[in-house]
Amino acid sequence: MYSMMPGGMGGMAMMNPLGVGNQLANGMTAQQPKRDYSNMSTLYAGNLSDKTFDLDLLKFFTTKGFKVASAKVMFDNESKRSRGFGYLNFYSQEEADRCLNDLNNALIDGRSVVLNKKKDSDFDSKANILIRNLPKDTD
Repeated sequence: MYSMMPGGMGGMAMMNPLGVGNQLANGMTAQQPKRDYSNMSTLYAGNLSDKTFDLDLLKFFTTKGFKVASAKVMFDNESKRSRGFGYLNFYSQEEADRCLNDLNNALIDGRSVVLNKKKDSDFDSKANILIRNLPKDTD
């Protein structure tokens, strides 16, 4: 249960039941447990539908029995539309490899999703250009 304290923008501010901020009632400071990301593994998910969002990816792979830590679909900052790809973070390399082998080209929202190991950090994605809708007589 939260209690109300005066403050804020001329109204009432919410107070954490453990105390103000991370300060506990007994004067000790609450510490957030540190997460261990050392064994995390990431897969690239491409050819996503523009109707596929983070939660859709997460639900699809977890319902198939994979231990996915998180899923992120990438969006264009200006248009706010999906860029058609995203990333899946797994708790272990073995889980990511199993997913890559079992669900590469699986159908999500009517699209065959391509899974790959995350691109190397030295790969410059801005150096590649995708050209579509060229006339058929173009070489």
